[in-house]
Amino acid sequence: MPDLRKESLEKIVGCVGMTGSAAENLVEGMTAVPPQNTGYPSDLVVSSYYLGDRITRTEIKEVQLYMQEQGVEPENTRVRKTIHNGNAIFDILQASTQTGSGKLTTATQLGGPRFRRMKGDHQDEISTISAQ
Repeated sequence: MPDLRKESLEKIVGCVGMTGSAAENLVEGMTAVPPQNTGYPSDLVVSSYYLGDRITRTEIKEVQLYMQEQGVEPENTRVRKTIHNGNAIFDILQASTQTGSGKLTTATQLGGPRFRRMKGDHQDEISTISAQ
């Protein structure tokens, strides 16, 4: 969508004869912000950073602390939460052409969440870019 104010789009839609709820729905659909971001997921927003099972704000803080302790910067990473035998496991997915996963680490000082660093996220895309 080009940088166009909502009011201008409404005028354009009116010029082609659309009115009422059809015009409103069209304009709203064209100007709506996509429901995905790197922030906290909710009932209305899908996160492109926090994948898998629903993550809580407390768990996000635990993941951030773990990454900080491990020296992992959040750039070029994503986090996937899964539940295994009733326990949360957080995979730190690192964008890389290399693949592999580290050992499952339990962070006892954080109440026991388990973490695993996994290389190779977006491997195909990065390999294509690197080859050019």
